[in-house]
Amino acid sequence: MFVLAISFYYSFGIEGILLGYALSFLVVVKETITLFKKEKINFKLFKPRLGFVLNNYYRELLAVFSSQTDKLIIAPIFGFSILGNYHLGIQVLMILTIMPSIIFQLTLPQDASGKSHTKIKTYAIIFSVILAILGVVVSPLVIPIILPAYVEAVQIIQILSIAIIPRTITAMIFSKILGKETSKPMIIGSCIFLVIQIPGMLILGEIFGVNGVAVALVFAEIGQAVFLILYEKKIINIA
Repeated sequence: MFVLAISFYYSFGIEGILLGYALSFLVVVKETITLFKKEKINFKLFKPRLGFVLNNYYRELLAVFSSQTDKLIIAPIFGFSILGNYHLGIQVLMILTIMPSIIFQLTLPQDASGKSHTKIKTYAIIFSVILAILGVVVSPLVIPIILPAYVEAVQIIQILSIAIIPRTITAMIFSKILGKETSKPMIIGSCIFLVIQIPGMLILGEIFGVNGVAVALVFAEIGQAVFLILYEKKIINIA
């Protein structure tokens, strides 16, 4: 992706970056063809799980929408320079989320087989707390040195670093829910995220600027995590 995007940029301009990004996905075509030759699609297994699959598809749509909503709001209200600082904060958050995401991939098949690893999930949450603290403490020291042009992003990074904790809790509960082939709570959780995020960005963004937008995202992550915790503790019952 990097090689194609840079090469096409000098040949076709900005559109070349998009073309390079799209063509980079062709590297999996060979593996896909090989997979379909070895494995046949069994629609008999798919049919009874159609509702579960569709619910996951809807949740993915909500997740993609929520991940882009903040950028769509920041650009026209605060400008693209502010959006650049915010996007850097989002990238740092994504880096901090790498390890919890790996643990999610580890625990999901275990939860699906009925062998839930509570200790691993607990360690993941503890580790996320450590990452959040590092994000808050280290970013003011590192960003001015590594990225001096993005000094204004330090506070945004500090705020967004806190989001790693509820996001990790959400991922661990998602693993358990998906293991049971239940997806309705995940859709409701994603809807709660959006209901908090969008008004929060508009209200807090108007009061505190881009930092308020970052706070709104943290509140949305917390709201979704709290709902899932209450669901898991059977305080909230979803038919």
